Amino acid sequence: MIKNSIRQLFRTKVKTLLFLVLVTLCALLLCIGCNLNYLCRENLKRFEAAFVTMATVEQKPLSVTPQGIWDAELQDYRYRNVPEYGETTSLSVLDMENVEYISGPEKRPYYMAYLPEYKMLDDDEGMSNSIVVIATPVEDCIPDHAVEMKVVEVIDGAYTYNTPNLYFCDHYNKNPEMMYAGTNYIMSVLNTSPHNWDPEKPFEKPFEWIPNGGPSSGQTYADGTPIENRMPNISVEAIDDEFYEKGHDKIWEAYGEEVHMYYGSAPVTATDDLNLVMPFYKGNAYIEVGRAFEEEDYENGNQVCLLSYAFARRNNIKVGDTINLGLRYANYASSASYSWGYLSLTAEGEVFQPFYESDYTVVGIYATLPSDTQDWGYDLAYNEIFIPKNSIKNSDENNIGGFGRLSPYNTAFRIPNGSIDEFMKEWEKQGVDNLELHFYDKGYTKLEAGLAQTERMAFIMVAAGIIMAILVMVFFNHLMITKQKRRTAIERSLGASKAECAKSIMSGILLIAALGCIAGSIAGWVLTGRFADAMNEEHIFNTMFSAGTVYADSEEDVETITEGNLTVTLAAGTSLFIFALVLSGISTIGNLKEEPLKLLSTRAEE
Repeated sequence: MIKNSIRQLFRTKVKTLLFLVLVTLCALLLCIGCNLNYLCRENLKRFEAAFVTMATVEQKPLSVTPQGIWDAELQDYRYRNVPEYGETTSLSVLDMENVEYISGPEKRPYYMAYLPEYKMLDDDEGMSNSIVVIATPVEDCIPDHAVEMKVVEVIDGAYTYNTPNLYFCDHYNKNPEMMYAGTNYIMSVLNTSPHNWDPEKPFEKPFEWIPNGGPSSGQTYADGTPIENRMPNISVEAIDDEFYEKGHDKIWEAYGEEVHMYYGSAPVTATDDLNLVMPFYKGNAYIEVGRAFEEEDYENGNQVCLLSYAFARRNNIKVGDTINLGLRYANYASSASYSWGYLSLTAEGEVFQPFYESDYTVVGIYATLPSDTQDWGYDLAYNEIFIPKNSIKNSDENNIGGFGRLSPYNTAFRIPNGSIDEFMKEWEKQGVDNLELHFYDKGYTKLEAGLAQTERMAFIMVAAGIIMAILVMVFFNHLMITKQKRRTAIERSLGASKAECAKSIMSGILLIAALGCIAGSIAGWVLTGRFADAMNEEHIFNTMFSAGTVYADSEEDVETITEGNLTVTLAAGTSLFIFALVLSGISTIGNLKEEPLKLLSTRAEE
């Protein structure tokens, strides 16, 4: 019966060949479409694990005001635009019910930790020569130029100052007050080049000392409200009876101690996610030895830390060692690199004492890539140490030494990949217009769009394959089975059973369907790989990324799937064949229901 069915196929070669070609094309479309859909879904999962989407938050200025700064050398003002921000916006504006955050939003503080037992600089490294001294003018003078002063006492500073005299200029004051010989003045000053300095004759004129800060307090309450203080807020002050009556002697003494501690301190940044720190996110900073923070460290507040490679090398610290960190005061105004050099006393004019102290285990040592440019604020500070935010067990509310606006340097959050549009829809509902959000996703949005386009193309192929399969199978079932009722009647009249008749009528069409499904599936599998290679060339799959693991080799190609899946291929081809089998079976059953004598008495259908 089967041989008879096959011979019947050879009698209608054109019809048989056309059926084979169409079935092959159906299988080809189904196989390519299903495989492309599989590639898109699987590669998207890999990209999900590889990419990180984060955003920084910036409070926009209300206005910009030109501000003039007197320059004694130019005898004129230098102007710069100073932004005015008004009241600091609370981080709570980012609390939205329908928004999912992976981490944050956080306003990331850094803390000053005094580490006198550690070496903060290499032997060949220099730094700004800032000192607090008591000096008296050699003669009455107005310090609108460099005036000679005799050093009475060095209170403290970045280095040991043993020269008997210095040259002082109140450089940024257009109308400095008279200074009198015989009167001692306490000053916070910084060494700089003299007026009209000639680099070819560097020592022709003595270097000058200019005002450099002075006793001040940035202490605030937890909400950022400043605490009233009695700081003089000046860099130079005459030591007279009024000086002692106001208690400024104690304030300057505390300030001198703070200056001393500053040069032996390191900034400690607390975070909920290292990916929110821009240098780590961009790969400019990476873990050289050890590991980065893990989810358990963030959630449980483990006492672990990351040190810079230079600090660890200089002090012979290795992964697994411990370092005692006494956190004295917090700065919520900006990042450590932007506000580095910021000194604060308490509102009472005293030195901040540690509000939390603990031993931290070094789990990782990070390094930074060399750069020709400096990105103030986003760069890491010198000797900066990182700890999980939850590792700080005490509140810093009474030790806030600086507070400021929401800044892109220290305010960030992380959201699921591909959710920027949904986030912005919710954000626009809040009606907040004084914040600007900057999103970073390493190109994930474009990549997702490319995959979505490919997935749509795969869906069209699958839909076209299904529709074509239905039309082809229905049409050829009609030609090769339904219209063969007379043939079935003859075979049954000759004594063939229903099963034998079904085998005779179905075997031919199923053989062609099987050959077409096999050929189309193999071709589809091969062509899927070529489609994927073409997408690689167009950088739909081949995209550089930062996986957020912040290791030295974290910047690499995503390992994507570029070949069709054998299981998917077999499933597509098998499904098509099963459809052919079911449809031909239904048609055959219809033929077998007819009475042979009735069929033979009617006009032949072929």
